[in-house]
Amino acid sequence: MTPTSTATTTLVITVAAIPEGIPEYKRSEWKHWVNDDGDCQDARQEVLIEESLEPVTYEDDRRCRVEAGRWWAPYLGHHLENPRHIDVDHHVPLKNAHLSGGWAWDSERKEEYANYLEDPAHLVAISSRHNRSKGARGPEEWAPPDNDLWCRYATDWTEVKFRWLLTMTPRGVGNRDGHARDMRGPANGGGGDAGQHGDST
Repeated sequence: MTPTSTATTTLVITVAAIPEGIPEYKRSEWKHWVNDDGDCQDARQEVLIEESLEPVTYEDDRRCRVEAGRWWAPYLGHHLENPRHIDVDHHVPLKNAHLSGGWAWDSERKEEYANYLEDPAHLVAISSRHNRSKGARGPEEWAPPDNDLWCRYATDWTEVKFRWLLTMTPRGVGNRDGHARDMRGPANGGGGDAGQHGDST
């Protein structure tokens, strides 16, 4: 199933609370870092190659795994050159997607979401430290440390939710609009746009 096009001036997203009784999130059901095109480079490696600011080097002549490159780490404010210090982040994390509608998807759709490369905002190379800090939380509970990035972060979050027909909670929408409008940053407290700790991608 092809994700819904965002070629529209207004994004209409369903606002709803997380329903009761949905299946428990299991990371193993979201098969990620697959090699769809058969070139031996899985989705993580594809993102590292695409986002490196200079040509990458590889671990061996097979060119399957990236050994080094140069990536801008926006949440750190400097460059990283070792891919071991980088996580490829699902902008809307897998657990968040599960809680906001993805729980009902079949395994093929979950795998497509987990490895989607057509939208540059969907999978993003960021520092491992900030990916762990973010977990599965939405923009009402977590935002980039640099407030200059809040608006872009909230906009990308909304577009991913729209593209995949995922819901947002009322609190998530309110705080997302706050980021986009006046850059106030994340609100304190629990709950929100399907955000829960424990998922690092």
